[in-house]
Amino acid sequence: MMKMKRSNRSLAPVLGAVSLVLVGAALPRPAAAADHVLPWTACRQSVGEQDNVQYANNGLTFVNPTGGDDRVVCNLPRDNPDSVSGLAAVEVAYLSTQETFQCELYAFDRWSGPAQPIFRSKEGPAGPSPQVLTFGSTELAGFTSLAKGQYELICQVPAGTTLFSIYYREK
Repeated sequence: MMKMKRSNRSLAPVLGAVSLVLVGAALPRPAAAADHVLPWTACRQSVGEQDNVQYANNGLTFVNPTGGDDRVVCNLPRDNPDSVSGLAAVEVAYLSTQETFQCELYAFDRWSGPAQPIFRSKEGPAGPSPQVLTFGSTELAGFTSLAKGQYELICQVPAGTTLFSIYYREK
């Protein structure tokens, strides 16, 4: 039978380091801002608008035979509903060959109250190729969210315009 040598070294420093790592792993961390891409299926025609929408695999196209614009509403789900930091970026991918494309960005309170919606508007050009309408740091400066509220993107969509996707990131 072999005798084990007794060591004078203590396990306390090792156990202390392990417990520190385990305690550190349990501490809550702030949520990181996440990037989101919403497909065109996340949008719907505004209430009261004519049914001038044609759905296809590549996008949502407005085919208003009488001309004019329709409104489309897109809800932007939030990662952290308690945050009031706002949005860092919003991009709308679209194709409008005839007329300019305009979107309005809103932040509402938790009851969707229109009392004081926080609002930004941006217009994008028409052209023969797909475009991206960008709400960047300049347009979003001072655009804060309301605790437990929601974001909405409402776009005026000319006939023949296709909406492809919406990218956004919260601060």
